Amino acid sequence: MKDISIELMLNTNLKTLKMTKDEKRDKQLRLFAQWLKDTDDGIDAYRDGKMERAIKHATSDCMRKIGDYLEEILNLSDEHLNEEY
Repeated sequence: MKDISIELMLNTNLKTLKMTKDEKRDKQLRLFAQWLKDTDDGIDAYRDGKMERAIKHATSDCMRKIGDYLEEILNLSDEHLNEEY
């Protein structure tokens, strides 16, 4: 009898530790937004020419803006999100 109650207690605790699919997706999207915002432009002052630097800089700026937009969308309230959609 004790084995069954211990097993039930363990299963209950494991279920509370698991994230729902929505929580997991939210964390993944927030991590992706942070990665976009923390992007490094990778400019090499010695090897890259003006055009390469400009392209890398523009790409980094674009990635940061996308990260900011994604983070802003994730932080919207449900009410505001329904109004926008």
